Amino acid sequence: MGEQAELVSTVNIQRMDELYQIIDILNKTLKHQGYIFGLSQHEEQWVFRIYQTQVNGSS
Repeated sequence: MGEQAELVSTVNIQRMDELYQIIDILNKTLKHQGYIFGLSQHEEQWVFRIYQTQVNGSS
């Protein structure tokens, strides 16, 4: 709670294969630095998103 996420980047991908494993390790590794990675499917494409979070009271 108290976090706001700003979308930093989006990439459309045709094939997913095992990309979810990369998303998982990125989230585990970089969440403490304020980054969240997402993957969702829209029709026949996959959308990879990068968010930067800000915790209230942080500079």
